[in-house]
Parts: sequence; structure tokens; C-alpha cells
Amino acid sequence: MSAHEQGSVPTSHRELLLGLLDRILISLPRTHVIVAGTICTAVLLVALADPGPQRQAIAASVLPLPTPSVVEPAQPKAPPLRLPSVPNVPDLAEPALSMPLDFTASVERGDSLGRIFDRYGYSQRDLRLLLDSVPEGKSLAKLSPGEEFDFVVDSSGKLQHLAYRPNLLERIEFRRFGDEFTPAQISRDPTPEEHYGYQLIEQGGSLFGAFNALGLPDSFATKFANIFRWDIDFHKDVRPGDKVHVVYNREYVDGEFYGTGEILAAEFVNRGKSFRAVRYEADDGTVKYYKPDGSSMQKAFLRAPLEYKRISSGFNPNRLHPVWKREMPHRGIDYAAPTGTPVKAVGDGKVTRHGHTAPNGNYVVIEHPGQIVTKYLHLNGFAKGLKVGDQVEQGDVIGYVGSTGWSTGPHLHYEFLVRGKHMNPANVELPRAEPIDESERVRFHEKTGPLLTRFEDYRATAHLDDLVSAAP
Repeated sequence: MSAHEQGSVPTSHRELLLGLLDRILISLPRTHVIVAGTICTAVLLVALADPGPQRQAIAASVLPLPTPSVVEPAQPKAPPLRLPSVPNVPDLAEPALSMPLDFTASVERGDSLGRIFDRYGYSQRDLRLLLDSVPEGKSLAKLSPGEEFDFVVDSSGKLQHLAYRPNLLERIEFRRFGDEFTPAQISRDPTPEEHYGYQLIEQGGSLFGAFNALGLPDSFATKFANIFRWDIDFHKDVRPGDKVHVVYNREYVDGEFYGTGEILAAEFVNRGKSFRAVRYEADDGTVKYYKPDGSSMQKAFLRAPLEYKRISSGFNPNRLHPVWKREMPHRGIDYAAPTGTPVKAVGDGKVTRHGHTAPNGNYVVIEHPGQIVTKYLHLNGFAKGLKVGDQVEQGDVIGYVGSTGWSTGPHLHYEFLVRGKHMNPANVELPRAEPIDESERVRFHEKTGPLLTRFEDYRATAHLDDLVSAAP
């Protein structure tokens, strides 16, 4: 054996030592690799330089190691990127949504739903899906300032639920199901509270002024007047010292005042004569006003066929005609009103004539039960589609005020004939409609009795009788 061979380590032992060194180096942290490598290298050099039996004993005591697996060396980490300091930079890893998960948007002047979607960054595709939710989607086409939308979005900002609130009582909800929105209409009723009001008509006052003094709108005064319109012409019959009493509902939503509700009981004292009415809802849901004894407030005919400013010429068989300057009977009433004011049928009947003549201008003639005929002259035009033979109901619009024919200004000439004889429309006795049905009479008194008792109690607290002497 040569000296070189005696001083060398057998190949198998050398491989064992190299494998052991490799295992040690891999298992150590990077910070210790250099130190450990230096120590192991020294140990290896000593082992390679020692040819004696002691080296062989050390090598023999080392257990055989399995063939190490190939491990890719760790890539060195790049130094952290240092951004320039910018104040209030959001965390880029978790971007915040521009809106909370649920929020309310108010409609502003000139807004459309498309503009609202643009404002909050929602897709036009979702807008189209909402508008295609027929018929509820059509309600989103025209918005008014102050209306509100409730949005609900998911964590990614995708619209999931939209609620449209046009007012306090209505809500239309659109819920997302997959790739479409399913609408649902939700409504609720306000909470009514019974109230009482009374007022004295003063010199130069009016029905509207009396209710305005009670904090009630003109629409409420119109509703009151419509109850008594068969008995009282509120354009010409109201006098200083007249009195109004009314029991009505004030409506609330979530404790907040919403508006005035129905008139429950009412009284108008005109020139010392009392007219009373009570509201009654029949078993079939029909609502009408009756006198306390159950007779109908409604008559078969309205006292006047329109809302007018004044009577320009009354019923006068010996009138001097303003155009021809000779005595010509005026067999009706002329109601002065703006051109275009709606003219209504005073009662149920059938249109027997309508057309145009030189003296009458555009005119309509209606026949009613009981051999009664009414005529409407000097119209600006007729209701759309009106023709001879049409059946009309009380209150239907048949034409519009004009100044056609022998007329000196816009007005309606109205005539009332009974069995072919002209009667004064202002004071002719009008037949009443049917009273409460006998099958309803017991229920009528059960329902209206307590209300009328409360009405009397309310009225007893008013001291209007003491105020009459103070009226001019």
C-alpha cells in the first residue's frame, strides 16, 4: 500500500462525512451557517489528515445516513420597499368601501335614479334591471325632491337591496336574486286621532278663511263644502255670523303629524238654520254622508254645475237683454268663471242634444228622471268623446266654460226645466236621493250614535253663540 493510499480516507467514509456536514448546514439558521461551516471544515481537515485507527473508529461509529434529498437554496430576500411618506394614505391591502353597507340617499332637485347611481358609483346594468321590474320599476322613472332611497350593498360594494320611499306610508323594495331584482310594494296606514274644531264666520270672511284660522288647508274646506253642496251654495249663501263645527281625524306616522284625515261629523249653521251630517261606511265598504236620522245628504241634483266666481245674471223673466237692449226673459242663471272651468252634470241622465247655434254657442242638453231637463250654454268646448245618447252621472264633466254665441264674456248659462217649465235653479226644490237602506239602519245607528254623542259634547264646549253678537 502506497503512502498516498495509507493517508487517504476511503471513499465511503468521505461520503458519510460530507453528507453529515450537508445535513448540519441545512438545518442551521443563516446566521449560524458561516460559523458552523468553519468548524465543520476544520473537523473534516483533521479527519482527512489522520490516517490512524482512531479516525477509522470515529467513522465506524457513525450510523449510515440516507441519501439526502435535493433542497433548492433559499433565495435572498429583497430589501423592503420604502415609499415616500404621504399623509392619510389608506391601507392598500384592504381598500375601504366608499359607502357603508347600508345608507340612505335623498333625491335632490333635478335628480333621476341614473344620476343617483352615478353619484354613488353603481352600475348602469343594475339600474336597467331595476327599471325593467315592471310595473314597479316604472315608479322609479319620475322622482321628486325629498324622496328617499335605502341602499344595501355587500362587502364588495355590489347592490343587493334597494328600497324606494316616496312618502311615509309607501315603500317599494327591490331585492336581488341572482341576476334580477324582485319588487314588492309595502304600505301602511297612519294612526288617526279624533279632533274637534269650530269657527265663526266674520265680516268679509269665508268658509276657507274660517278653516285656515283653524290651521286647516283649503282642501279641507272644499271637502267640507262638498258634504253640504246640495243644500248650500258656499259662493253666495255664506253670511257673517255663520258657524262651522267639525269632528275630524288628524293622522300621525311614528308619532309625527302626517295630515288631516276624514271628516267624521260636521255642522254648518247658515242664517240661523243648522245643517248636520255624519259619515257612515256601509257593510259593503261604501262611504256616504247622511243626516243624523239616516236620510241622505245627497240630492238627485247638484245646486250648481261648476265652481264659479259670481252670478253675473240671475233668473229673471223680465230681464233687459244686455246685447239687444230689449226685454227678453232670462230663464236661467249666468255663472261667471274663467274660460276652461269644468262644467259638470248636475244629476244622472242622458245627453239628448249637443252642438252649436248662433245664440247658444256650444251647448249640451241632458234629460233626467222625473221629467227634468238641464241645459248648459256658451261652452268653450265639450268633454272628450261626449256624444248624443251618452249616459252621464252626477258630477261628470260635460264641457268647459267659454264665451261662444251671444255672450259678453266667459260664463255658463244654466237652465233647469221641470215638465217643460223653466224653474229658478237657485231655489227650486231638489229631490233627495234614497235614504239609508232599511237593512243598514240598525247598524247605522250603532256606528254613528256614539260619534254623534261625542259631537254634542264637543259642541257644548264651544261658545260661539256668545260670539254672534260680536259679529258686525
